[in-house]
Amino acid sequence: MGRPVEQEKKAASQLTEHLRKPSPRTTSIRVPGLCLLGAAVVAGAFLVQSETRVDEAQQPAETVSVVHPVKTEMTRYLEETGTAEALRKVTLVAQVSGTLKSINYEDGTRVEKRCPLFVIDPAEYQANLEKAEGEVAQSEASLINAQTAYKRASCLSKSAAVSKAEIDEALANRDIAQGQLASSKAALELARIDVEHTQITAPFSGYVTAHKQDVGALITTSTELAIIMNLDPIYVNFTVPESEALRMRRAMKGRGEAFRSLKASEGGGRHAQRSGLSAVRHDRLC
Repeated sequence: MGRPVEQEKKAASQLTEHLRKPSPRTTSIRVPGLCLLGAAVVAGAFLVQSETRVDEAQQPAETVSVVHPVKTEMTRYLEETGTAEALRKVTLVAQVSGTLKSINYEDGTRVEKRCPLFVIDPAEYQANLEKAEGEVAQSEASLINAQTAYKRASCLSKSAAVSKAEIDEALANRDIAQGQLASSKAALELARIDVEHTQITAPFSGYVTAHKQDVGALITTSTELAIIMNLDPIYVNFTVPESEALRMRRAMKGRGEAFRSLKASEGGGRHAQRSGLSAVRHDRLC
């Protein structure tokens, strides 16, 4: 196998010398076909390799950044999935019966404290209020009449113009009138409260959910109308795996800190233990 290779090299050398040396006449060189093909391959490879080396020499050297290792303390964070819970959440419930007359807010909007949200038809309760006011006025007149009769009987008793029984009767009538007046005033106050309950207002500032009853619906006592909640601040409840809780206990014990002094990353926090797991409750959701 060494002989064909030497023949190829010799043929390639003769071909190269012939191409470099001009000649007025054509000189024929007989070389085997395989030798010519091998010479062409060798010459081509030599030219490609030469061009590659020239290109590599012309390219600038690449800059390499070198960073020295640094030793520092890092904070290890614990990420858990939790549920958000409003700080204050109240279900708005009707306290009187009647037809829902109007809804005075848009679902999901924020409302201020004492803002009217629902109105139940107050016609019947307004009439009861006026009736109670009339009964109070009647009771007051009856009390004045009873007091006058008792005073008259007391004055006549000194001259023995009236009997002891009549004086006692006048006194009883006066006390009855006083009781009736107190009862009438209490009924008036209840009627006034019922009128106030026809307007359901916001107990505090917050966001109101979608209304659960439509205008024109017949509302009874204890009918749920909507839910209002305060989202600033807000609680986030989540559980910590027992392995992580033990790790935090050991780490905090090593720093001389009590586990119950665990704080949330933003704002104050508090935690409770349930079934061997620790739940941290954030005061704010940022």
